[in-house]
Amino acid sequence: LNAVLNLAAGAVVTGAGNGSFVEGPVRVNTIAAGNAVLSFPTGNRVYRPLLLELPQLPAGPSAFQAEVFNTAPPLRSLPGTLNAVSNRSYFTISSIGAQSISNAVVTLGYDAADGVTDAALLRIAKEDAAAWVDIGGSGTANGGGTIRSGTAFSGGGTFVLANAITGNNAFATSWLKAGAQLLGKQVLISWTIGNETNIS
Repeated sequence: LNAVLNLAAGAVVTGAGNGSFVEGPVRVNTIAAGNAVLSFPTGNRVYRPLLLELPQLPAGPSAFQAEVFNTAPPLRSLPGTLNAVSNRSYFTISSIGAQSISNAVVTLGYDAADGVTDAALLRIAKEDAAAWVDIGGSGTANGGGTIRSGTAFSGGGTFVLANAITGNNAFATSWLKAGAQLLGKQVLISWTIGNETNIS
């Protein structure tokens, strides 16, 4: 089934959890003006909920859509505050219609499968063209928990769990290949990794 679950304005989601979530896109409609907190019961094989806080919505109908993907996100360069992004899953958030995403805050759910072993140094990264932007936060617990962005953002796009520069979360590197070559009395070591750029 590739349909969008379309939640009407004012709809209340109850009972979401590990055994009950939407595997696919979820669209939440709202007619609220001012502060709106939108709950997306998303997941992909495991429950990974998303909460979007929008403090500056104008009056009138608006709709926002979110989905979780269980694969590595697109390659982007990392800012100096992060050393890796997760290669296990990522979220997308978009505005459907005329209302934009502005001054927003997001809370992402994560599961033991996401490899969070250093929750205090867990962060959220948001795509910005060919780069990741660190939007902060810290995880609530190792294993499963949630993380709320520490910096407000505008615009939708791709969001992913990330590792602070000194963090040790288990998703830190996706190795594609490694090799060594003897050059006289020296050894040249080379490697290729799949989820980071701008590292040495």
